[in-house]
Amino acid sequence: MPSTSSMMPSPELARRWRRVALLAAMAAATTACGGGSGGGGGPLPTASAVPAPAPVPAPAPGPAPTPAPEPAPEPVPSPVPEPEPAPAPSPSPSPAPSPTPDPSPAPAPTPAPTPAPAPAPAPAPTPSPAPATAQACLNSALYTQAGTVARYEYAVRQGGVDQRVQVTSTAEGAVNLEGQTAWRLAVSETVSISGQPDQLSSSQHHVLVEGTLLRLLATRSDFAQGGGTVTQAIVLSPPAPELDFGLAAGSSRTASTSARWSLGAAGSAATPPSAGNWTSEVTLSFVGLETVQVPAGTFSQACRFEQRLVTGGSVQVSQRWLAAGSGVLLKAVNGADTQELVSARIGDQVVAAAARTRASTR
Repeated sequence: MPSTSSMMPSPELARRWRRVALLAAMAAATTACGGGSGGGGGPLPTASAVPAPAPVPAPAPGPAPTPAPEPAPEPVPSPVPEPEPAPAPSPSPSPAPSPTPDPSPAPAPTPAPTPAPAPAPAPAPTPSPAPATAQACLNSALYTQAGTVARYEYAVRQGGVDQRVQVTSTAEGAVNLEGQTAWRLAVSETVSISGQPDQLSSSQHHVLVEGTLLRLLATRSDFAQGGGTVTQAIVLSPPAPELDFGLAAGSSRTASTSARWSLGAAGSAATPPSAGNWTSEVTLSFVGLETVQVPAGTFSQACRFEQRLVTGGSVQVSQRWLAAGSGVLLKAVNGADTQELVSARIGDQVVAAAARTRASTR
């Protein structure tokens, strides 16, 4: 049954499409994998007046000799009453002195109570780390920076047969296809199998890059067969999700897509022209960051994606691990078929493992 291929430039991506299309077209098909007061007295009393004595009458004159005149009596002075002594003022009684109280003993100072120690604050709960996302594994230059060339070598085991696959991917820039602006990748592959001639193929992948979401719009592959060339073309409507670097660990997204495919032969290829359609449901999940070991080394940060493709009664589940930073496909597993990175170079930069300790994938 047909299966979507990954847009990643690798044989696992392109071959899944071929196998499905070819199976739909013929019995024998080419193999493939994709946070104060005072007081005073009154006035003193006044003394009473004493009356003067009555006057004595003088005697009548006689012939007698004239007596010598008596001396006039001395006037008796009127007694001057002694003034009554002013009463001595009554002394105001002195107030009895208030008894001086015995001094009270100073109270013993009450010791300040020892404050109870404040309870230690409960430690703030440690926030749970946000789930990891796959954004660390997005390298948009592989798709959108025209002229970017990446070269890979993979060890592939497919159908029990060991293979070495050399892949060259070149970003060619934006093109218009099916009324949409897509980024085109030109991919060439050389498959080497012991004792057999090398198999050559070329393909074009048209990718929509929408923030952290990559969707596959179309793919076209040319491969040799029977002395001739077979051309396979597939257009997906709507474009199918291939990689979503915005997914949190443990989350997924599901979409349905319809595929329109065609096969054509040139030269002496023994494949008759054919065409067809199918509808698939694609569920893309981000499992999380893992350590993965491949022939190229041990990579301690790798984004693991799972893709589940349901077409009719057929279900295909594939796993992919991409390196953080470079975005290079490290490993792919589709059933019993495996693909592991031997070496990679983006431009002049070698993609090296971030850790060298031995680890195994889950």
